[in-house]
Amino acid sequence: MSDVWIIAANTFREILRRKVIYVLVLLGVLMMIIWLGQTSLMNMASEADEPEILLQMKTSQTRIFFGMWSSCTAFLGLFLGAVALATEIRTQTIVPVLVRPIPRWAYLVGKWLGTQLFVCLLLGLGIGIGLVIMWAFELEMRPLLWFSMLEMFAGATLFTGVSLGLSVVLNPILAGGVTLLLSSVPNMIELLFRHPHWALKGLAATVYYLSPAHMPTDLLADSFERELLQPDYALYARVIVENILYSMSFLLAGCILFSRQEIKLK
Repeated sequence: MSDVWIIAANTFREILRRKVIYVLVLLGVLMMIIWLGQTSLMNMASEADEPEILLQMKTSQTRIFFGMWSSCTAFLGLFLGAVALATEIRTQTIVPVLVRPIPRWAYLVGKWLGTQLFVCLLLGLGIGIGLVIMWAFELEMRPLLWFSMLEMFAGATLFTGVSLGLSVVLNPILAGGVTLLLSSVPNMIELLFRHPHWALKGLAATVYYLSPAHMPTDLLADSFERELLQPDYALYARVIVENILYSMSFLLAGCILFSRQEIKLK
């Protein structure tokens, strides 16, 4: 396992040296600009003595912040996972690994761990900022929000693991595209479940069970917009665990294929 952690540490350092850091800084600046633009409106509502409108604005802006940060980190995980292996092959930095007695699976798992660590740390930073914002706005912290945060981490894990596993057999663009398509399948085939033809309904059911688990409700929106009378925490936890296992299955398949694959250096 020492080889895995060494590769993970090297992967983490490589990500820090990439231009993606500048993209993250730019994204942070844009989010702050959007945030400051809404702050003036909240000040106007406060001066007009409209507490209900002010509360709605604070709630909406905080929810948008969580949603934007979660989506950005998930797509970042998809991108980093899809290009991790191709970049190593293109720059031939994979050569020292191939000539050493390091198992192929250890190399791929190490790449995933390093990438996952970076994405989770970035997501954790955003969640921490969001919690500070909630404290400053004096917003209620509901238990459902914690499940929503777990779903954010599961989503980042899903995108990173699936895209990295697919990158063993697909180029980065296809690996990222297929990953994004798989995550969208449950919403895309929802109408087919109500189709009168049995064949289409059967196809929809098959595709549904081959795709990631679908959360039956928007946990983030429900955490801020309404109080559920009987939230099904067991169901939410099961969906989160299933998506993590789904990601790990792609990573496992990638490790098996990568161990038997011939690497052609250009």
